[in-house]
This record gives sequence, structure tokens and C-alpha cells, in this order.
Amino acid sequence: MKKLEYNKIQDAFERDYSFAEVTRERAAADLSFFWITHWDDAILSGSQLLYKGEFDLLRKAMRDILSDMRSAPVQANFEPKDGTSDELADLMDGIYRTSCRDNVSNEAFDNASIEQVVCGLGGWRLRTKYESDSDGNNNQYIAREPIHEFNSTVFFDANAKYIDKSDALCCTVLVPMSSN
Repeated sequence: MKKLEYNKIQDAFERDYSFAEVTRERAAADLSFFWITHWDDAILSGSQLLYKGEFDLLRKAMRDILSDMRSAPVQANFEPKDGTSDELADLMDGIYRTSCRDNVSNEAFDNASIEQVVCGLGGWRLRTKYESDSDGNNNQYIAREPIHEFNSTVFFDANAKYIDKSDALCCTVLVPMSSN
């Protein structure tokens, strides 16, 4: 296994961070506008309108888009490769869909969808976890975890060309930690 030096890792991260910095800043501004700024009285104070009501067209549009996305969700479809059987691909489809039913998965889907609609970027993390901590139980399951503020915490390889970043050789996810 190749050992990476801290300086090389830091240089790669700085390259990836600076590559899409403008896009991330615009996405953060979009999130701020959607959740906060369009209600800001400081912006409306210079207006000569007699009526300063609340017209929340953005939330209505987001609800419409999200309901369309929920009514026709994108589904993963595993295809057999390298001589594997159709039955194994069907088994993987079933395992993946079963893992979509828990509350954390639903939170991950909802968070990613909202961030995708508002600022264009959203996603979640897939992990495998053990069913229990008891000795001898090696059964694992797929778990999804939401990645909040995806646009400012996930940094893909600067050389990735595909829009879904499936060709990225590396990806950095910043995870907040307490100092305690």
C-alpha cells in the first residue's frame, strides 16, 4: 500500500478546493438567499411600495419540484458484470431498496434533494455497518448518512470531468468535530 505524505494530501486538497471555489460560493449564496435573505427587511427598506407583504414564491416552487421528484424517484439498478448472474444483480437491487426505508435514509434523501434544488449540489454518504456489536455477528447492512451543506463540505478531484463526478480519483469530505 502506498503511503501518502501529509504535504501531498494537503496540496491535493488545496487544488481541489480552489478548483470549484467560485461555484461553491455561488451555491452558498443561493442557499443563504433561499433560507434567509429574501425575508431580509434591510433589502426592502429602500423600496417605495405601499404594501410589503410576504410572497414566498420560492418555497412554493421548491415544494412543487420536490413533490415531482418524490413522485418519480431515481432508482438504482444494478447490472450484472464480469459473468455474474442476473439473480445477484436482483439481490443487490433488493438490498439497496430495503435500505431506503429507514428514517436516516429518508432524511439523507430529503436533505440532498432540497440542497440540489436550492443550490444545485446535494448528496449523501453510503456506509456499511454491522447489525450488532456482539461477537460472531458479521452481518452488515447499507446505511445512508446525510451530508449537510454538501456544497461547502465535499470536494471532488479537480480532474474529474463528468457532471456526476463518477470519474473522480479522490473526494474529500469535511466532517465537523468537537474539541472535547
